[in-house]
Amino acid sequence: MGKRAGSSFLLLAVLLLPGCATAGGPGWGSDATLTPGWDRLAAAARAAASSPETWGPLAGAGLVQIDHADHRLSRWATRENPVFGSQDAAATASDVLLGSSMVFYAATALAAPRGHGATWAEHELRGASVGVGAGLVTGGATELLKRATKRRRPNGISTTSFPSGHTSAATVMATLAADNVAWLDVSGGERLALKGVAGGLSVGTAWARVEGKRHWPSDVLVGMALGHFIGVFADRAFLDPRGARLQPVVAVSRDGVLLGFSQQF
Repeated sequence: MGKRAGSSFLLLAVLLLPGCATAGGPGWGSDATLTPGWDRLAAAARAAASSPETWGPLAGAGLVQIDHADHRLSRWATRENPVFGSQDAAATASDVLLGSSMVFYAATALAAPRGHGATWAEHELRGASVGVGAGLVTGGATELLKRATKRRRPNGISTTSFPSGHTSAATVMATLAADNVAWLDVSGGERLALKGVAGGLSVGTAWARVEGKRHWPSDVLVGMALGHFIGVFADRAFLDPRGARLQPVVAVSRDGVLLGFSQQF
């Protein structure tokens, strides 16, 4: 499947979801603001930093430094090509997956409901401006880190390896898309599947960059952490202060420990 065909399929699949046009309460983009206030900014930063999808990849990037695991995993992936079959195919797939993550974000934004009395274009533009801004900030932060670290790529062609720009860009779009999915009037199973698509696009892009010999594993792990942090921060600070996201919950009682997830709406 080509890049255009795959992206068009994602767009069509989300836009055909039922009951996504209007909402009884505040709609997507109705709470978007450029002046969130310090309390909201601080809460957004805490939420982004404490998210497992932020600190988990960072921890992984640290672990693969032990006993040169970073380089050993890269050599295995580029030699065996277990998913994409060749380095060239993996490099092409990373472009396709990155483009698909952008299309998926746009599709979920278009499919999200607007509130009663809301102007569709106004709220869409306000909400979309947050996504565009998050993407630009992610790109800028990635470029600054590349220039500061000057890490050589596994294929040796440049010193712009750390972190992975493909991965950070795909992950910020996937994170925002997953947040948008929480607005859709779909079943729990459909919502979980759509969130899985978003996560899969991010992870797939990351692995394709490793298998294509464009990045070390630690490059893509830090790219994922960076993209996720900025995505959560942008959503909480500038778009949706309610934070409609799955959060891990641990409850301790005399009968034992309960592990699970909660979701705010």
